[in-house]
Amino acid sequence: MGSEVELGEGGVAGNALLPALARAPEGSIQLADGYSFRTRAEQLAGVRGRSLAQVLMAQ
Repeated sequence: MGSEVELGEGGVAGNALLPALARAPEGSIQLADGYSFRTRAEQLAGVRGRSLAQVLMAQ
């Protein structure tokens, strides 16, 4: 059974993602493997999320 995840300000983003990004220390790496979460983090919080592959390649 598939379900649609709401990533708007009133859904997952507003209730969990945005508060977590706001609490993250400056300069921390934001791991966001899903394209939609990376996009929302950038659009709503101005935070650039990275995929796991990007993080591992930077090591």
